[in-house]
Amino acid sequence: MSLTFLWLRPASAQPCAYRGAIAPTPTTRTYQHQELGFTFEIPANYRAMGLADSRVAFYDSATFEYVQCAVRNRQVSRVAPAATLYVNYAPLQENNLLALTQRVRPWLVFYQPAYEAVTLGNIPVLPYRYVHQIYGNSVLALSFRSLDQQWLVTLEGAPENPITPLALATIQP
Repeated sequence: MSLTFLWLRPASAQPCAYRGAIAPTPTTRTYQHQELGFTFEIPANYRAMGLADSRVAFYDSATFEYVQCAVRNRQVSRVAPAATLYVNYAPLQENNLLALTQRVRPWLVFYQPAYEAVTLGNIPVLPYRYVHQIYGNSVLALSFRSLDQQWLVTLEGAPENPITPLALATIQP
């Protein structure tokens, strides 16, 4: 009796090369979150990517292509460069914006950022900043209720990256 073994060689995936981030263009475009209705400006060469955990990540065009290539070629074990801006949202269960933000984002209790509730138009918003203790990077964030009052929306990113202050300055909840 003869045994034959068939070895399947995986299709050779093209390695994904990261060229580095591309600087944001001075030209902007409006990003609109279809489900929650808010808008803000991003550089025209930035792209939005929906993530599995309901977040939306924003990348420059080169980083976006790198992440897409890694997913297509199943190289997802590679560490992707961090997105420059994230939109997170979670269902509302209470009225107090600070308590709600701390419930949805419990690690903020550890960081103890200074909170100062303000209004944007007639919408209460909660801007805050903290330094991530593991990564050592500064994070600038803004939390607010969606127009339908069903979701807590948080926009967060690195303050030194031009897209974060641009988005925070132009957001229309």
